[in-house]
Amino acid sequence: VEYASWTCPACLQFHTDVIPMLKSEYVETGKVKFVFREFPTPPANISVAGFALARCAGADQYYNVIDDLFSAQTNILNLARSGGDIEGALRNIGSSYGIQGSGFEACLSNQDVTYAIGESVMKGDSQGVNSTPTVFVNGEKLQGFDWRSADGMKAVLDAELGNAGAAESTAE
Repeated sequence: VEYASWTCPACLQFHTDVIPMLKSEYVETGKVKFVFREFPTPPANISVAGFALARCAGADQYYNVIDDLFSAQTNILNLARSGGDIEGALRNIGSSYGIQGSGFEACLSNQDVTYAIGESVMKGDSQGVNSTPTVFVNGEKLQGFDWRSADGMKAVLDAELGNAGAAESTAE
């Protein structure tokens, strides 16, 4: 389980350096189930708006929108610092998924969507999440920083999968 924010530079690094390996070597092979949980970071209004777009795009497009938001992170944060057109940048992403015109405003003001994002934050708070990215493996919060690299995450997962295999083989 990863708690992350698409506006978090450390999350961008994790998303770029670790997630592709995680997906190809562990998720797509059925070794690991990956869950992404929203944990908006400053600028929170921008972060929440992006997560809302992902939710409004639908479950089948959610991760594609998240990928696009991470890809646009540097540009959007630069726009935020310079007083640029953040809404326009978010509208462009939304329009790629059919969220246009009044649908964009309806998405951002949808209380069910913002409530669901808030639920994710509350769940993270209850688990001690206080920074992003925060990753849990089998309910245990990963400590340190080694897991933020592809090799480090591989080591964590392989050790955990080895432990699971050992537990299964001794139970037989």
